[in-house]
Amino acid sequence: MALFPRKENSLPEHFERAQDEFLNGDLEDAIRLFKGLVRDWTLYRGADSEWAQVSRHCLGEALIQAKQWSEAEVVFAVLLVDRVRILGPEDPLSISTRRLYSIAEGHGRPVKFC
Repeated sequence: MALFPRKENSLPEHFERAQDEFLNGDLEDAIRLFKGLVRDWTLYRGADSEWAQVSRHCLGEALIQAKQWSEAEVVFAVLLVDRVRILGPEDPLSISTRRLYSIAEGHGRPVKFC
């Protein structure tokens, strides 16, 4: 991750690169890039900005694909709170985030049989 944030006007290009890495299966690089994008978009536009939220969502999806359940759970838990607050609980993005949070939260825990 870069020590200093990228310039704001270069962030869409970095987002495209992160998406390409994700789609090509390079999850480690995609996660690194999405984490940097979350940091930078939050710095420039705030955590409630559309770009910051989209980057957080993509980061969570990459973490699920990489089976990093605990970190994905945290990303989606925080994003879900923000999306419900901003968009409402019945918005399709809130519903999608809730579903992905449930997936992350349900993995990596011991199964209870009783």
